[in-house]
Amino acid sequence: MLSLLGIYYLVYYVPLLLPRNLIPYVAAALTEALGLLDRAEATGAITDTSEYRADLATFANQFLRIRAESHRAPGIFQQIVLAVRFRLTYKLYVISSQAEDIKIKVELALDELQLSTTQSTTTALPTPALNIAAKKVAETTHTPNAAS
Repeated sequence: MLSLLGIYYLVYYVPLLLPRNLIPYVAAALTEALGLLDRAEATGAITDTSEYRADLATFANQFLRIRAESHRAPGIFQQIVLAVRFRLTYKLYVISSQAEDIKIKVELALDELQLSTTQSTTTALPTPALNIAAKKVAETTHTPNAAS
C-alpha cells in the first residue's frame, strides 16, 4: 500500500517524467548552448566551431522528432506510454545533458580567453603590493652590513 507521502511524491514527480513537460527545458538548453557558441565564435575563444555546431544540429534534429511525437500524444496516459515504451523521457534527458556538456566546454573556452586577457593587462600594470615587495627587496640588498 502506498502511504500519503508516497502518493504525494507520485503526484509531484510524475509530471517531471512526461516528455511534454521536459520539452521547454531541453529547448532552453539547446538555445543557450547555441547562443554561447555564437558568442565564443564572435570573441575568438573558439576558432573551429564546426564540431560543436554539427553536434548541436544533431541534437536539435533529435529534439524536433521527439517534440513531434510528444505533440501527437496529448493525453497523460499516452505521454506515459511514450515515456516508458519509447523512452522519450530518457532521450530528452540525454539531449539536455549533451547540450549542457557543449555549453560547459564553450564557457570554459570563454573563461580562458577572459583570463588570458586579464592576465596580460595585470602583468603590464604592476600592483601596489608588487611595488612594496620590490622596494623591500631593494632595501635589503642595498643596505650596508652593520657588522663589517
